[in-house]
Amino acid sequence: MSKYEAKKVTEGSVELDCLVCAETGAEIRVAPKNGLNMTSWIVGGQDLLWKPEGFFSKKPGETLGWGGSPLLFPAVGRTHDLTANPPVTGQYKVNKNGPVFQMPIHGLGGLLSWELEKSGMPEVEKGEEMPDMGILQYRCVIPDAVKKANYPFDIDFRVSYGLSKEEVFVAFEALSVNGQNAHFAFGIHPFLAVSSRKGLVLTVPSKHVCELAPGLGIPAKPGTAQRSDDYSSGRELDLSKGIDRVFMAVGQGETVLADKGAGRKFVLKSDAVFDHCVVYTDEKGPFLCVEPWTSGLGGFCYMSDRTKFGFCGMPRVNGEETAAGSVSLSVAKL
Repeated sequence: MSKYEAKKVTEGSVELDCLVCAETGAEIRVAPKNGLNMTSWIVGGQDLLWKPEGFFSKKPGETLGWGGSPLLFPAVGRTHDLTANPPVTGQYKVNKNGPVFQMPIHGLGGLLSWELEKSGMPEVEKGEEMPDMGILQYRCVIPDAVKKANYPFDIDFRVSYGLSKEEVFVAFEALSVNGQNAHFAFGIHPFLAVSSRKGLVLTVPSKHVCELAPGLGIPAKPGTAQRSDDYSSGRELDLSKGIDRVFMAVGQGETVLADKGAGRKFVLKSDAVFDHCVVYTDEKGPFLCVEPWTSGLGGFCYMSDRTKFGFCGMPRVNGEETAAGSVSLSVAKL
């Protein structure tokens, strides 16, 4: 059984919670004051998450959104107010004639507060076997100003990061507050460091890609917007123009990114609640993002139109329903 130790460090101006495996030196680092970004995942002395120069210059309350592994909550992707003509990016309405709320791309990031509840070795019930992993568990605190301006829902939401020797886990649990409805989406956005933009082979357990509305980046027709694009047997990627694909109905399969130049592969596993897998890179970055998302892409855009909102499959909690899910990301030699 390995021992996992929690500690705090500072890089630049960013405060980090760290979890270290004493046996192997594997480590994760999380920035609770900057959107709960997992800034580093270190295995064998190598950080497997790409970050740009100046990444750690952000002040507390500013979102670390480009590099590391940003946490996406309570929205994934872009949000637009479709009641306006033309649509207005970065805002939405719960009711067609109601107030306007602001929603940045991929959620609220550094606007949210995260309180560390548990760290180090996990707690187990008497008689249960202790898992060989360490954890950092956080509770989300939504400031009143954010409820008023951005997210008018009460939700009891927790995120846990877990670490084993060569694997990292991310889990969420959502509960209703006083029986109220709360809608949300959740995902992670790991910028996986790659050795080259060539020689990358991607395998995705899905043959369906979401058709996005031009200029909006949301499903063109909620619930039915998909086309065939088969990566289920593995395909070498052409990144000459970047890539941005939203695979649908991924479910409980394995997504694998093989990096021939580095001699390693990343394996992503997820619960069924993570229905989407987004694959992204720009035209030049030494990274590839492989992002598990729950359903809910475009959900806030369609919230004021109940005839379309139901097709988005956005997770929710109320007095009787709860929601939970987990993903794991491991690395191994090819």
